[in-house]
Amino acid sequence: MLKLLSVLKFRIHNSLGRATRRGLSAKSRTGRPLKRVLISMKPNELTSFDYMDISGQRCIGINYRNAPCRKIRWEVSKTSERPFPERTHGFFYYHLPKNAPLFAGGVRFRVCPSDDTRTFQDGDDLLKLSGLPWEISNWAFALHKTYRPWGEEMVETGVIRPGALELCRKLTSQVHLHHPSDNPVIYSLKQPFSMPLGLNKIIFWIANEKNMVRVLLRSRILEPFNVTLKMPVAATADVCFDRVEGNIVVRLLSVPPEYAGKMKYKVGDTIPYRPTRPEVLDMLKNFPRPAGHE
Repeated sequence: MLKLLSVLKFRIHNSLGRATRRGLSAKSRTGRPLKRVLISMKPNELTSFDYMDISGQRCIGINYRNAPCRKIRWEVSKTSERPFPERTHGFFYYHLPKNAPLFAGGVRFRVCPSDDTRTFQDGDDLLKLSGLPWEISNWAFALHKTYRPWGEEMVETGVIRPGALELCRKLTSQVHLHHPSDNPVIYSLKQPFSMPLGLNKIIFWIANEKNMVRVLLRSRILEPFNVTLKMPVAATADVCFDRVEGNIVVRLLSVPPEYAGKMKYKVGDTIPYRPTRPEVLDMLKNFPRPAGHE
């Protein structure tokens, strides 16, 4: 019996290795979900079998242990679906920000040169077009039926903290949000989020472990020098909330290089933020301010 189990284990081990390391066939690039098997999601427990190449794929599917997850995409809009960039090879892993509330966290993709897990620390997270990390958030694992089995499996294996997904569902039920929002959820000062250059307002959410509030931000932080200059909505700048001398401000973090000299405010500049609703200001003032936000 022990000999039989050893043979089976050897065959499964080799099958996983072949499935993970083999090159992508032409059939896998036709748009059908590409299926892969993940053994671990924790950075310190990753194996060479978790390494995969998803370059050029528009849609992939994976299994994390017993949980399937389909329709994983890079950038999707109402009019287009962009494939994962070339040289997107590395590891899916679960990212938990430091000193973050219980609901925070999500799966990211770390681009690494080889399946040697020692290269993980020197790799870079896959980015979206906005320049912020690509991520499947806890909100998606809690609310999206396609991602829910993956999320529940990560809870079972201790990857996601106990109670995190339940808290996501509790908070979103307060605001009658039944699907993952396309708008960012802000829970910390210095947390970057994107604003389209062609707009002077953005809808987003702010949340702590007790409340979630929908906010419309109107800000002049993205004003161009020439008010007649038409800025494309597709191009985005990154901003964050911060605290300066006890006051809440909006800070400009980055702009596309081609617009750097055309903006009234420079990267690093701040302008006061005065929301009309007092509860919004109270939540922002009580947000944590981490030493560095990832």
